[in-house]
Amino acid sequence: MQIFYYDENFMYTGEDVIGEYEEMPKNATDVRPEGLYLPEYDEKKRLWFESASEEYIESLQPPEP
Repeated sequence: MQIFYYDENFMYTGEDVIGEYEEMPKNATDVRPEGLYLPEYDEKKRLWFESASEEYIESLQPPEP
C-alpha cells in the first residue's frame, strides 16, 4: 500500500510503500495529494488541501514570452 507522510504541521514530507498487513504510521495517510504545490493534510476531514499562496504559485509559473 502506498502511504503519504506529513510533519508536525501536517505538511507533506514524502511517500513510501508498506505491506498490506503493516500498521499505518501515525504521521501518514493513504490519501494521495494530487495537483497541489504545497499540500497540507487535514486529519479530521482526511483530505489534502493547498497551503501555498497565490503569489507563491504564480512565482513558479514560467515567464510569458
